[in-house]
This record gives sequence, structure tokens and C-alpha cells, in this order.
Amino acid sequence: MDGQPETEISLTHVFAILRENKRVILIAVLLSTASALGWALIRTPQYSWQACEAIGLIGRNSLGEPIHAATTRNTIAQIRDGYLPAALVRFDGGVETSGQLRLRDFHVTHAKDASVICLSVRAPKSRGQVVTHIENSVMQGVAGQDAVLTGSARASLQAQMVSVDAAVNSLQTERQDALQRVALLSDQLKLLDSKAAVIAHQEQSLSAQIGKMQPLVTGGKIATGKDATALTMIIQDNQVTQEQSQLYGLQMVTAVDLPKEREQLENQIQTVQRKAAGILKQITAQKARESALQDAQKAVVPTRIIRAASSSVDPVGPSRAVIVILGFLLGLLAGIFLALVLHAIRRNPADNAPSTEG
Repeated sequence: MDGQPETEISLTHVFAILRENKRVILIAVLLSTASALGWALIRTPQYSWQACEAIGLIGRNSLGEPIHAATTRNTIAQIRDGYLPAALVRFDGGVETSGQLRLRDFHVTHAKDASVICLSVRAPKSRGQVVTHIENSVMQGVAGQDAVLTGSARASLQAQMVSVDAAVNSLQTERQDALQRVALLSDQLKLLDSKAAVIAHQEQSLSAQIGKMQPLVTGGKIATGKDATALTMIIQDNQVTQEQSQLYGLQMVTAVDLPKEREQLENQIQTVQRKAAGILKQITAQKARESALQDAQKAVVPTRIIRAASSSVDPVGPSRAVIVILGFLLGLLAGIFLALVLHAIRRNPADNAPSTEG
């Protein structure tokens, strides 16, 4: 509409404005680029210093999962609240002054799926020795504290292994005694078999003698009626009776005593054999426990430094070229903005002039 200022500016008009104020834009670009170049030249290069360590293990749980000497959260808290401040005081003084390292300059990070903790900081090469001492001191402090836990775990496992080994030796000795007892009882059983054979032979001899004597005794009784002496008949009859009594005694030993003694020996052998088998099971169980303890001892791993404090090869942060380019772009934007502002001021001089009445 007529009488209203034009609010839309075409792209061609904008370029015309920029051409009109190209000196302003050029001056802004030059000043910004020169400032960026100067800062890039005097800026001290910063290097990244980092030290890392792996938290140790004190064993595994029933599911086979590792048990760490300390959680990553607790270890990070110990570094930030204890070891790092102490190391800063020890190696870089206790009062923050220009150029000194500060607690907030250090960053503690850890891998998501691993128990690895790293301590990093950015510092110039001139501070390299101090940074190295600080980071290594912190890592050594954590490792030293965890070494107490891993050492205690190793000592406990070693004591258990000694106890199990002693138990195995005792059980092996007891089993050896049981096996010797079985061998002794088996020998007694063989002797019993020999004794039974001897008694059987004696029975056969007595039976043969009785078989020979009985006709004589019978004949003696007949001969007595034919004037044979009674004394001879009595002696022969007594001898037969004695031999029959001996034969009966041997038969009782064979039928009663020997089977009973055999049964006792066999029962004793079975009892001792069962005892030896039970001891063997205990030995197997103890050896399995000893093997498990050995595996547990192998699973105990001390906290160790996997990367000592060292710096990056190249400086970190933006390079000089990037800084100059950023300065150039910033100056260009500032120049364009300043050109548009100056054009707006020149376009409405009446708005900026003092008002008059008349």
C-alpha cells in the first residue's frame, strides 16, 4: 500500500547492500581472521595424556561370573576424591595458580563392557613430567589397594588347598590300610581253605582206619567165644570208639566251625571293601574340590596397569588452519550483519534525527 514502508527485501537488493558495504565486510573479515591467526600462533599446543588399568578379580561366583576386587563406580570415586587430589598436591603443589593442573582438568572414564578405567587430561608438553607422575601415582594407588584384596583371596584359597591336600593324603593312607586289611583277611581265608583240606584228609584217614578195625573187633568178639583173650577185644573196641569220636569231631568242625569262620571272614572282607570304596569316593570328591580351588586361584587376577601415562603423538583440539577458517567465517558473518545494520540506519535517517515542531 501507498504510504507504508517496504518490508520485503529481494535477494538482489541484499547483494547490492553487501557490495555497497564491502569495505566494512572486508575489514571485519580481516580483523577476525588476523585475530584467529594470532591466537593460533601464540596458542600452546595441547596433548592428551592417558593412563589405564584393569580392575582385578578375586574369583568367580556360582554362575561362573567374575567377581571384581572393586566396582568401577567405587574405583572412580576413590580416584576423584582421594588419589587424584593427593597426587595433585604432591606433584603440582596444593594451591591453584596460573598454569597449574586442576582437579576438573582430569577425566575418569571406563569401558561399558569391561572393567578398565582410564584417567586422561589435556596439557602442554612442558607439563608432561608432572602429568606422568600424577597419573601413574593414581593408578599405582588403586592397584596397591586392590592388591590387598586379591592377595587375601589368594592366601585363603592357598590355605584351603593345603587343607584339602592334607585330607587327601590322610584318606589315601586310610584306604591303603583298608586294602592291606582286605589282603590279610583274604590270606586268612586261604588258610581256612587249607585247614579244611587237611581236616578232610584226616577224615578220610580215620574213616579208612575205622573200616579196617571194625572187622577185627567183630572177629575178636567171635573169637572170644572160641577162647580168645578178652583183653585184646577191649583194646580194639576202645581204639575204634576213639577214632569214631575223632571222626565225629572233625565232621563237626567241617560242618559247623569252618563255615562259620568262613562267613565271618567274608563279612569282614566285605565290610573293609565297602569302607575302602567309601574312602575312594571321598578322595575323588576332595580331588575335585582341589581342582576347583586351583581354577579359582587361577581366576584371581590382580589389578594391573595396562597403559602407563603417555601422551598423544599429535596435539589435540582444532589445528591452526581450522582456527583461521573459523575466524574467517566468523568475520564474514559479523561483516554481513554489520553491513545490514548500517544500511538500515542509513535508510531511515528521519527516524534517527531529533523531532522538530513548526
